[in-house]
Amino acid sequence: MISPPRWVRLTGAEAGEYTCTAKNAAGSASARAVLVVQRAPRIVEVTPRPRDGGGLVMVEAGRRLALSCSASGDPLPAVSWERLGGGAASTLL
Repeated sequence: MISPPRWVRLTGAEAGEYTCTAKNAAGSASARAVLVVQRAPRIVEVTPRPRDGGGLVMVEAGRRLALSCSASGDPLPAVSWERLGGGAASTLL
């Protein structure tokens, strides 16, 4: 008997199609498995970049501002913004 493939920590490179085959004098049988490695979301970039490293973005009143956030993961995560702490919120376009 051959040991099945085992991984200590999957990285995503292992994803793909695998086939298990059993053979003896009476014949053979096989089964297929598809391995999908999911990854937790990770924030890739937020723009504009906060100046202080703590998330502070400063802009003058009356100016326009576009905040952008990109994330990676598998499956690809949905990205959304939420205003914390209450108060009146401006329209997000």
